Amino acid sequence: MGQSEDIKKPLKDWLEDFHDDTGKISDLVRNLALAAIGIIWIFKNTDLTHNIIPKELVLPLKFVVIGLLLDLFQYVWRAINIYIIYSIKAKRFDEGKLTDAEIADVKVPNYIPFLTWLFFIAKIIFVAIAYYNIYLFLMTKI
Repeated sequence: MGQSEDIKKPLKDWLEDFHDDTGKISDLVRNLALAAIGIIWIFKNTDLTHNIIPKELVLPLKFVVIGLLLDLFQYVWRAINIYIIYSIKAKRFDEGKLTDAEIADVKVPNYIPFLTWLFFIAKIIFVAIAYYNIYLFLMTKI
C-alpha cells in the first residue's frame, strides 16, 4: 500500500504491480482453501446434535472470514483495475495514439487507490474486532 494517490510511474511498472497483485491473489486463495480445510478438520463433529464450535466464537470466526475476504477483494480490485488501465494504454500506444513520454508517467484514477485503502482498512477493523472477541472469550476461560 503506502503509495500516494498522485504517484506517477512508467506503464511497465504498473504492469509489474498487476503481476504482484495477481501473485498475492493466488497466495490468498491458496491460504484460504488450506485454512478452510484446517477449520473443518479441527472442529469436525460427527454428532450433529452439538455445535461445531463454541457459540462465543461464531461471531469472531465470521469477522475473520470477512477480513480474509476483504483482503482478497483488495488485491482483486487493484489487479483488475491496473490491468484494464494497462491494456487501454498499451493498445493506444501500439496504435500510435500515445508517445513514450505519455506512458512514462501514468496516473491511475483516484477511485482505484481510494477503494483499495477502503478494503485495507475494513479488513484490519474486522480482524481486530474478531481478536477482541476471542480475547473476551479467552478471559472467561482463565
